Amino acid sequence: MALFIWLCLLCGLIASYSSPVVAEQTWVAGWQQSSGLNIARAGAASATHNNVLYVIGGVDGRDFLKSVEFSQMKSDGTLSAWRFTQALPEARGFMSAIVLDQMIYVVGGGNGPHGKQLLNTVLVAKILENGHLSAWTTQTHRLMLPRRCSKLFSWQGALYTVGGFAGTLLDSVERGFLLPQTQAQTWHLLENKLTMPRYVNGLQRIKNQVFVVGGHHPEQGRGLVDVEWGQLGHSSEALRWQKTEPLLQGRYALSLAAFGEYLYALGGISGAEYLASIEKTKTDHVDGVSAWQNTTSLPEPLANFSVVTIGHRIFVVGGVTRSGYRGQVYWATFNDQGDIGFHGIATQASRVVSQEAEAPILPNSGTVLRMIDSGGYTYIEVLTNGSITWLAAPRMSLKQGDRIRYSEGVAMSNFYSKKLKHQFALILFVSRLVVGE
Repeated sequence: MALFIWLCLLCGLIASYSSPVVAEQTWVAGWQQSSGLNIARAGAASATHNNVLYVIGGVDGRDFLKSVEFSQMKSDGTLSAWRFTQALPEARGFMSAIVLDQMIYVVGGGNGPHGKQLLNTVLVAKILENGHLSAWTTQTHRLMLPRRCSKLFSWQGALYTVGGFAGTLLDSVERGFLLPQTQAQTWHLLENKLTMPRYVNGLQRIKNQVFVVGGHHPEQGRGLVDVEWGQLGHSSEALRWQKTEPLLQGRYALSLAAFGEYLYALGGISGAEYLASIEKTKTDHVDGVSAWQNTTSLPEPLANFSVVTIGHRIFVVGGVTRSGYRGQVYWATFNDQGDIGFHGIATQASRVVSQEAEAPILPNSGTVLRMIDSGGYTYIEVLTNGSITWLAAPRMSLKQGDRIRYSEGVAMSNFYSKKLKHQFALILFVSRLVVGE
């Protein structure tokens, strides 16, 4: 009898080791971190082919980059370590890239001091079987206009480049057809223009529809809420642009992503703050898109970052935030409601919540020297720790000598205010400012 009891206990002990308790999975509205880039960069171009992600050029906070990195998504959905491949022939950033027929095309961009050298060249490289790239070549035919921060899409064997900056903000669209020798025919301007100039905006093609979202207001230094769309057909003349539902939050230097019938506007800059928020909308609406809704935020406020989707996974790569340039990579998936997150355990959910609660609210302080009201902003000259700083804040009542506290904000160099007819060597756009210590 004792032997029987001992055997039963032993079997139970073995069973407890052979059948471990599996933690219950739950939907976590958040992101997880993956293998990081070798070089922190923003304003890079990105593309994907056969589960391989490419991040091309950009700027590291000091210099424009030639380097190109790639990583492969493994069977478990994680990314392999990033590796370098064939570098660009010259450093460049703030351009777009796209894959067609195992070729990567890079169009436009800028380089030089503050990106002032505007580029109208088109580069192409072949994707090799091992994921590496062949040497880059420069196509014979160039864009009609140099375009920094233009956006790129393809349709029926042609490339389209939309908006951007060529000394002035652009509302034009150029198209170039591709030949078997990978040389684009002469680029030409389409007759139909955007409803407004677009710069550091987002663009996404979903089937035969193209959506252009947000961008930079040329006069007020803030993000646009405006969204427009066009429907593609056999003729480029069918691409007529029209307004649709605006964003909830104006934003520029944002990224767009698509999954199924959903379109996402991620991060960017409002004009006064870097944004972590993400908005989603449905694209099956007869008038473009349905009303935008907020969904899961980014892990941190980001601008000028890359977004790539592979299957059910979305990857956020690099970018810049108020604390500097980033080489991090985040990933998440989508649920049936089109929200962003992942299936994990409860402890992961609690970690996501605690991350969102971080960061100081109003870390800066100073004394008001003078104020100017114009164009929906109050421009404020502030003495902070012995140095003078100009702020632009939402219109408010202040007086000379007030002690104020203000948020991190977004710094802009050589900002020209048309309303004031004055150029600021450096100005900080802030969204939150209070009087008092």
